[in-house]
Amino acid sequence: MLDASKKSCLPCGLHQPIRTNYYDGKPLFARDFITEQDYHRGHRQMHNALLHGAGTVCGLKLVQHPSETCRRDFVVVEPGLALDCCGQEIVVPKRGLVRIADLLRADLALQEQLDGSAHLFIAIERQDCGEEKAPVILPGCEGEGAFAHVAEGYRFVLHAGRPEDLARHEPVEAPRLDWVHSFSFAGAVPRAVHVNEGESLVQLGVQDALGARLLAHDGNTHDLEALIGGSASISDTASAREARLLFVAGGGFDGAAANGVGIWRAGALGTPVEPLRVIPTAGAAARLAVSPTSGTLYVLDVNGADSRLVSYSREVIEAYLETGETGHLDGQPSLAFGHGFGGPEDAAARGASMIEITRDGRFLAIATPEGDAAGRLYLIDTALFRQGALTPEAAQASGYAPAPGARLVLLNWSFDDGFLYTASQEDETIRLERYRLIDAGASVQKSGRGVRMAGRALDMALAPTEMRAYLLLADAEGVTRFTTVPLDPVKSQDAGDPPTLGLSPDAFRIEGIGLNLAMNANGTRIYAAAADQPETLPERGVVAVIDIAEEDCGAHFLQALKGCRFCGEGPHRVVLGHVAGYRWPGPDADLPVIHDRAEAREGELFLDNLTHRPLVPSAATLRQVIDCILEQGVAEGPPGPRGDPGAPGSKGPRGEPGERGEAGPKGDTGDRGERGPRGQDGRDGADGAGLLPGIPIVALSWRHAEPFPGGLGGLSEQVKGPGLAIAFKGKVLWPAFTGQTKAGPSVVAELEIPVEDDHGLIHWARPRMIAHPIENLQIAGDLLEGWDVLDEAEEVEGFCLRGDDNTHFDLRLDLRLPFRVVFHADFVTDPDGIAVSGAFIGGRLPTGAAGGGGTFRSWFHVREER
Repeated sequence: MLDASKKSCLPCGLHQPIRTNYYDGKPLFARDFITEQDYHRGHRQMHNALLHGAGTVCGLKLVQHPSETCRRDFVVVEPGLALDCCGQEIVVPKRGLVRIADLLRADLALQEQLDGSAHLFIAIERQDCGEEKAPVILPGCEGEGAFAHVAEGYRFVLHAGRPEDLARHEPVEAPRLDWVHSFSFAGAVPRAVHVNEGESLVQLGVQDALGARLLAHDGNTHDLEALIGGSASISDTASAREARLLFVAGGGFDGAAANGVGIWRAGALGTPVEPLRVIPTAGAAARLAVSPTSGTLYVLDVNGADSRLVSYSREVIEAYLETGETGHLDGQPSLAFGHGFGGPEDAAARGASMIEITRDGRFLAIATPEGDAAGRLYLIDTALFRQGALTPEAAQASGYAPAPGARLVLLNWSFDDGFLYTASQEDETIRLERYRLIDAGASVQKSGRGVRMAGRALDMALAPTEMRAYLLLADAEGVTRFTTVPLDPVKSQDAGDPPTLGLSPDAFRIEGIGLNLAMNANGTRIYAAAADQPETLPERGVVAVIDIAEEDCGAHFLQALKGCRFCGEGPHRVVLGHVAGYRWPGPDADLPVIHDRAEAREGELFLDNLTHRPLVPSAATLRQVIDCILEQGVAEGPPGPRGDPGAPGSKGPRGEPGERGEAGPKGDTGDRGERGPRGQDGRDGADGAGLLPGIPIVALSWRHAEPFPGGLGGLSEQVKGPGLAIAFKGKVLWPAFTGQTKAGPSVVAELEIPVEDDHGLIHWARPRMIAHPIENLQIAGDLLEGWDVLDEAEEVEGFCLRGDDNTHFDLRLDLRLPFRVVFHADFVTDPDGIAVSGAFIGGRLPTGAAGGGGTFRSWFHVREER
């Protein structure tokens, strides 16, 4: 029988190209044409392998089978293109089916490997096949004939791989550390160090027998000078970038506020030695945190058992600086803890990282050595705190699960704000752990088994890549050490006890007792403070300046000198994805169901298309990525300090409005009373500079996340009657809602209801709803209680979604899930082009804390059973 499989005769790797030499009168045979094809194919394959590499070029995404009953036995592959390690193209022109069950049952060795600890990999290989049988007509040739063409095809293959054996490129585990120089202070203690990126300064808070002063190291000129003073002691220093303010916390200020936080303007440093104003505190020691987005100042007054957290918005601080009236500071949100934050050897007194705020300003984490182990981590939702809606008990992080007897010492947020790293002390052992932030509330969940190290933790900093931490510790002899800690073992999900790590090979010894660390924004420099006897006056204090050199990325170019990379003796396959923890259930049992990642529940298997899939980006894709990086200014480093505003320019002419159609007669409306002054918005959310102000959403006709009055019947009556309504603070253009001035099907808002299909799956159905403009809004707080429905309008302050006689809720509803209202705010603007803000931070109105645009989502529960 004629074998249809055709294996390429071209060698994989470097080979001498041979092409056919043509001349008049040359006899041509089949091998001459084969040589001609091989010459061009060989060059193309070497070009692909050496200039592009191996992996998927486009498409080839693994997705679950559309039929739920088939997800045990099959996986679907979308069309696409891949290059194998020999440079052969693998083209999948249409959706393909990976027969998981058939391939597994045919491979006994693979079945043995799939014991639940390995990944099941789905890969693709090039497989050419002959097509169109044709007779062989030359005399003397025997056989069934030959194939007239060769189809360059493919086949799917499975293999197993254990996570620890999978090679992935990672940044170097131990970067090069260089102690470049030191700041030495005779008879002084460096109490606080802060990197002020906005002013290109390093703020050094120093205390000696004569009092406290703030020194500044200029990152541009490398000058070190004393800029400000005015207090007898210092406990912390910070800065507000956009407001260009500097803060120093301490005691012994002149004037009425002996203890507090002194404020200076960055643009006038050195001119006034004394602070412009002092925010009073009860005690002489306080720790500071500043929201990177809003500039809100958080002051942790560590005054023994009366310790409390107080916040001051940027507006409050500016008003206080302008008038000097302490009434501006009264009534600010505060939280009394009822305990202290340790003694002189603990993190709060050393200036170490025990109070940290996320980069988006949403959560503040505070570590305390007091109380039960599970209650030593405070995770504060800043929006709730600014509204005065938090108690100390509610501020304690739910989900925090330290080891018995562990004493929380330090903490740091990951660069993306998704994880909180903690350092706890167990006798003479440091325990470093990672917790995932649960965004729905102020709670965390342990993620990884953590590591142990011998010694006593003094301070910690986290690399922006989250590949390593930098730890300042005291060893068993009391010697201060600065070391790197790889974080892969911390993140590991393996069962068992945390491994014990030692000091890194290039760990530094720092003379004196370690106090605190500060790291610049891009993780290339760390400042480590120490002193001889910090509780008294030392003979010498020091701040070590340590440069961190990550992997030399340019060295990858030199890899080409080591030779050309090809497959070698290994299989010529391209990994498309994997299923983690796949377990072969046995020949007589049903295989486990394989889902898409988005649909898999906890404990279910899902397709991972990215982690171990090699990608071959096109030149166009690489250019898009580089352009994106350059546009965001990443290659230029942090932006410089904001300059003084220039004189306002003249207002340009406004274009003439287009013709407006005639409107029908409209009845007179009654006078509307003036709205009373609105209280200060308590949100400390992402109101970063540079964002256009958004038109806030100020009221809804339902209570967010609460039961809908009257259950399903009440909702049905509401939808067919006045509708579900949303109110704005200001008028917006109505045609964006329906594409015209009249009421009609909405293109920017919809009601989503949870529906169960015949297979028990939940889908979001969207019943047909009509959007109407509304007027004469009756608002109580943030609840929209009444309105008049219009049929057409040009500008409105709100809208409602209404059904008709064909709108019913008699589908297979799953009332365990809420109903949702989704509003795409990007497409609705006021006459000046300012978009409605969809930012619904913390589920609280008004929106508008993150600029205009976005998607607004709110939901309510329908408690009535079907």
